[in-house]
Amino acid sequence: MSNTVNQRIADVSREELYRLVWESPLSHVAPRFGVTGSVLDRQCETLNVPYPPLGYWSTRPARQAVTIPPL
Repeated sequence: MSNTVNQRIADVSREELYRLVWESPLSHVAPRFGVTGSVLDRQCETLNVPYPPLGYWSTRPARQAVTIPPL
């Protein structure tokens, strides 16, 4: 992975990353930065950004109330 890709993902604010990962799956957000979902997962862990658990997006339509953890 090149340093330019790391720089692009590193330029995203914590608040912006939080908003993005709760709007779309990591696998859909990651290509915006030219990285994989696992790289984005590690970036979220590094910045202490909570993201939806595994299976969240596949079961979301059936949920009545969704509790999103605070940033």
